[in-house]
Amino acid sequence: RFHDIGKMNQPVIACINGGCVGIGLSLALACDMRFAANEATVGVIFPQRGLIAEDGMGFYLPHLVGTGNALMLLLTGDVMQAQELPSGFIQRLFEKEQLLEGTLDFARRLAINSSPTAVSVIKAQTYNLPHMALEEAQAINDKIQAASLAQANPDHQEGFMAFGEKRAPNFAPLDTELPFWKLARELLPESKL
Repeated sequence: RFHDIGKMNQPVIACINGGCVGIGLSLALACDMRFAANEATVGVIFPQRGLIAEDGMGFYLPHLVGTGNALMLLLTGDVMQAQELPSGFIQRLFEKEQLLEGTLDFARRLAINSSPTAVSVIKAQTYNLPHMALEEAQAINDKIQAASLAQANPDHQEGFMAFGEKRAPNFAPLDTELPFWKLARELLPESKL
């Protein structure tokens, strides 16, 4: 199920290099980020075929681009080029020849410079906290942050040492035994998607 992408520990990037409609668009919308070639096109033709928005489009689009822009995309049947899409839909645009390498460079940069455990928690925060009342979200965030600072967190230590030594960090793989990761999974059990 596409909705499970939000529950994955790693970021998932859609790389759109041509026409993106139907089930392909559903998959791209479920991804954490969308990178596209300037020439890529996106379209929704469900109402013109007597169908409703499928596989979460009615949820993802308003969250990404707002209600009015989502309805514009969902109702008109217009096929739009990537650079014409409402803000929030595409995170990075590339020339067609540079799309794959640009996307891979971004992913490599995340893999080299970001703690897999911290990335996992940040992704859970990003998908869960906006669906809560502000006070509840802040209280949960404060607990997780305090745990990441007060309890054993080798990635925190490595990140600061690497910064001070002006080198790339050498983070351990995802560690689901770290106290702040466990607390995040307890307080943010799954994506609200």
